[in-house]
Amino acid sequence: MDNKKENSTKKDKTNSKQTKYHFGYYYSVYKLAIQLFKGKYKPIIDKKAMEEIDQPCLIFANHGSVFDFILAGSVIMPKKAVFVTTKRTMFNKGANWVVNKSPHILRDQFTADVKSIMEMRDAIKQGYNIVLYPEGKVSTCGVTNRIPKATGKLVKMFKVPVLTIVSSGNWLMKPSWASHIRVGPVEVKSKLILTEEDIKNLKADEIQEVIEKELNHNENKYQINNNYEFHNIKKQYGFAEGLEKVLYKCPFCGKEFAMATKGDELYCTECGFRAKYNHNGLLTSDNESFKFNRIDEWFDYEKASLYKELQQDNFLLSGRVEAMIENEKKNRYDSLGEGILTIDKEQIKFTSDKGEVLTYKIDKVEAIPFVVGVRICLLIDGVNYEFIFKEKLMSTKYDMAVELLSGERDAKKKEKRNM
Repeated sequence: MDNKKENSTKKDKTNSKQTKYHFGYYYSVYKLAIQLFKGKYKPIIDKKAMEEIDQPCLIFANHGSVFDFILAGSVIMPKKAVFVTTKRTMFNKGANWVVNKSPHILRDQFTADVKSIMEMRDAIKQGYNIVLYPEGKVSTCGVTNRIPKATGKLVKMFKVPVLTIVSSGNWLMKPSWASHIRVGPVEVKSKLILTEEDIKNLKADEIQEVIEKELNHNENKYQINNNYEFHNIKKQYGFAEGLEKVLYKCPFCGKEFAMATKGDELYCTECGFRAKYNHNGLLTSDNESFKFNRIDEWFDYEKASLYKELQQDNFLLSGRVEAMIENEKKNRYDSLGEGILTIDKEQIKFTSDKGEVLTYKIDKVEAIPFVVGVRICLLIDGVNYEFIFKEKLMSTKYDMAVELLSGERDAKKKEKRNM
C-alpha cells in the first residue's frame, strides 16, 4: 500500500516536471526568427483578434508549410503559447533541435492520445495558449485537409475560447511537393470563432462544423483570384518540379505514376501529354481536352478515380518500400529492409523480403501521416514506422484511400442514423 502511494507521488512529480514550460532563451531566438522572416518576406499580419483576447485559449491554424510555426508566432507574440506537435519530429535531426528548445506537447497523430490532452489542459491552467494544427499534416494540394471528428469534442472538454490563425500564401511559398522556396504575397489573419458562451450552448458536432468552416481554405483560389505570382528564390529549380508527387495520374491516357516534371512543365512518360504550371497558379495545356485550371481540380479527378476503384470488393494497392523503425535512444529511424506494402479496405500490411509481417488496421482510422509521394508513417503497437516508396511515388494515393474509406464509413453511419 505504502509502495503504491510512493509510486503515485513519484508519477505526480514527474508529470509536474513535464508541464513546466520555459520561454527565456527560446523566446528571444523565436522572436528574432519572426522578425527576420517578416523583414525578408513581408507578410501581412492581422493579429487584432489575438490582441483583444485576455485569457488562455485554443488556437487552431491551417497547416500550410514549414513556415507555420513562424507565421503563428507573428500573430501570437508577445503572448506565450505551447505548440502541440507530432512525436515523429523527435526523429528528425533539424526539427528535433527546434522542438526540444521550445515549449511543446508531443502527441501521436490521428490517435486518441490521452496524455497529450491532459498536458494541454495543464498548460491552459498555467495560463498558456495552446496552438494546434488539427489537420495533422501539411496540405497536399493547397486545400485544407480533413479535420478529425474529435476536434469539436476537444473544444467542448476545455471550455476556453477558440481562435483561428489562417495563413494565405504559406503553402504557395513552400508547397508540400516542392523542394524549394518561392516568394509571393503572404497574409495571416486571426479570428475569434468560439466564445466560452458559444461552447457552452453548442453541441460538439456543431462546434466541429464551425471549426471546419473557419479553417477551410484553398491556396490555389487565393492565388488565382488575386492574380498573385510566385517565383523561385533559386532560379535553378523548375517551378513545377516535384508536382508529380501529387498529380500522379495522367488526365489524358489515365496512366498512373507515369507523370514527370521538368522546369514549369508536367508531362506523361506514357502518352506524351504535357501541361504547364504557371507562376500565377494556373494550369494550361495545348491539349484542348485538358479541363483543369488548378492543382486541386486535377487532384479531385484523381480522388474521383480512386473512389471508383474502392467500390470493387477486391480493391488492393501494392508498392515496394523500405521499412524504417524508430530508434528512440538515438532519435532516428533505422532500416528494417525492403518489402511490399499493400493496402485494402481493412488494413495496410508490410511483408518484408524475409517474410516478416507488420499490420496496421484502418477500419477506424480517419487519416494517416505521410510525406507527399514519398512515404507514409504508421504507429503500430506503440512504435513509429516509416515506409519509403522505392519505385513509384505512391504515398499520396495510399493516404487518399484511407481518407476516402473513412468518409464512406461516415456516410453509411449517417444514412443508418437517418433511417
